[in-house]
Amino acid sequence: MRDLIIAGAGPVGLTAAIVAKQNGLDVVVLERDLTTVTQSRAIWIHPRTLEIWNSVGLAELALAEGRIVKGIQVSTSGSARAILPYDGSGLSEFPYGLMLEQSKTQEILAKFAERIGIPIRWGDSLVAISQSKEGVTVTTETTNGKSEIIEGKYLLGADGGSSTVRKQLEIKLDGGTYNSSFFVADVEADTDLNPDLAHLNFHSVKTVAVLPLPGEGRFRLIGNMPKESSGHQEPGYGRSLDLMEVRDLVSGSKLPMSVKEIGWTTTYRSHHRVANSFISGRVALAGDAAHLHSPAGGLGMNTGVADAHNFVHKLLDATDMTAPFLLNLYNSERRGVAQSVIDTSDKLFTLQADTRKRFGFVRNHILPNVIGFISKQSWGKSLAFKVLSGTTVAYTRRSGTSLSRLGTLRFGSRFSSLQIPVIQKSELNKHLLLISPSASSALSSQAEQVAATHHLLLKKLEQTTHKTHRLPRSDWLVWVRRDGHIEWMGSDFRKLSVALEKHRNQIN
Repeated sequence: MRDLIIAGAGPVGLTAAIVAKQNGLDVVVLERDLTTVTQSRAIWIHPRTLEIWNSVGLAELALAEGRIVKGIQVSTSGSARAILPYDGSGLSEFPYGLMLEQSKTQEILAKFAERIGIPIRWGDSLVAISQSKEGVTVTTETTNGKSEIIEGKYLLGADGGSSTVRKQLEIKLDGGTYNSSFFVADVEADTDLNPDLAHLNFHSVKTVAVLPLPGEGRFRLIGNMPKESSGHQEPGYGRSLDLMEVRDLVSGSKLPMSVKEIGWTTTYRSHHRVANSFISGRVALAGDAAHLHSPAGGLGMNTGVADAHNFVHKLLDATDMTAPFLLNLYNSERRGVAQSVIDTSDKLFTLQADTRKRFGFVRNHILPNVIGFISKQSWGKSLAFKVLSGTTVAYTRRSGTSLSRLGTLRFGSRFSSLQIPVIQKSELNKHLLLISPSASSALSSQAEQVAATHHLLLKKLEQTTHKTHRLPRSDWLVWVRRDGHIEWMGSDFRKLSVALEKHRNQIN
């Protein structure tokens, strides 16, 4: 029996597989497609995704293939108006965005997975699921009609927006579809636009985002299609565009760009939907199988990668007694994040792409001035980073034994590995116990006892981090769980022991 069966070999499913395998779980991946995708699809990789990949040795591979962006330039009718920095200096090891086509991302992840011994069963479709108290049984079917039974302790459905796993579980995907129609086009073009920046160009009620792709003169264009954005049905939904159509859309938006060739293109309408549960027994959903977003901010795939990371960490801590609690915790934490992300992307979507004239007026005449003002403020440098990067996600569940705040630290927030002394890659994906830099000998001794009993890595914070977070001079302890989020804060080691036992008996 496998520890984990994963349906879907996209970035979400493969991230889950790699994190699981690297931490000792036996995993298999089922993928109905015969090979990796050829369409570029999602391209914006956020810092939190790079942090997760870095914990298992993937970040360097992605960085070697991608293009770094450090800001978003806003233009009206082709004229630059303001640049909003995307700068997370001091907040993350990866204080920038990375542009890399999903086709390349999937290829990198798949090769890495196979290299470390993860079987990816290309062409194997999941067709049926059954569960018991002990595990999950799935029936698969190959392209030539051959069936097979696979047993596992848990199943993760990371099989996309039309998820078979979700449908088998009869879980509803609540929400709706935007009326606005969009186009996507990967192009080769001549332009004076800075390839180290993402670009938003507004003209009348039209919006076109220009995202630089790896390579010389390569860009992703995403824009609204006002003429096709009325009514409930889109003519030609999902169709490809030809070169002349793309050129007309570019010239009609006054973009300073001459398109020479086109690659993958499509039209679409975007969804805003969240599954009414991310779990059913021993089965969980992640990524597009669990939530669908507008393209604004490139939040969808990155949120899914964080789902995968969170879920696998729950499995690593699970015992027979604690598994239901931890799976319910995954559901509440990640479903809450998905709803928050949809709220954020809704606002960004409406601001960027709504075809009503009043929104066009705001984009053309007010927004550039607001961004210009923000970019000149000391806090403006990191604003876009904090909104989009995924590094500010905080889980709001309360613990009866933990402080809700300690200095600037909040229960449930992410603790940057940048601020943990001498953190090695081998120490990532482990539970940490952080202790005040001037801890008394009594607290230090107690911390060593708790860390040894529960297999936590003990780290004493440095004075610079102590100052940064305005932490008290008194004795204190912070438990940072495997995924980097704060699970407990306080000074009473007995309360910490209770919290550890309640969470999952004992950390393995």
